[in-house]
Amino acid sequence: KRRLEELFTEVAGALAGAAGEPAMERGLRALVHYFCARPDYLTMHLREGFAWTSPERLRTDVQREAWSQGYALVVSVFESAMAAGRLEAGDAHLAARLAIAMQQVFLARWLEQTPRVAPDTLFADLYQTMTRTFSRTTPSPEPRS
Repeated sequence: KRRLEELFTEVAGALAGAAGEPAMERGLRALVHYFCARPDYLTMHLREGFAWTSPERLRTDVQREAWSQGYALVVSVFESAMAAGRLEAGDAHLAARLAIAMQQVFLARWLEQTPRVAPDTLFADLYQTMTRTFSRTTPSPEPRS
């Protein structure tokens, strides 16, 4: 519970005064730095063996409340960015789940790396992937040869 409160405090502080895509960037940077500074805590989350995008297998009220709070926060960031025209309009709930899944995959890969890349490098790679996924201009797929 204490660690989850710390995480939300850091992310909320990063989001203060930001809206739309800048909020996504700031919040994501805070989340990445939080978990990279606490790899044992991140490992614990990942070893639970469930997708961060669904609350179905959470066992405690603290976990379920934190999931609901975090999910609502990510949805609101996407809604704001979509409404401002900074990201492709669409289903903010689906976008939030995709973004949360990306976070989990990138952070899990980071834990497996030896040596681990710097948190700023991890953030940049994750943010680039997210902006490519959700940006307003979607490139056409390359033709297959």
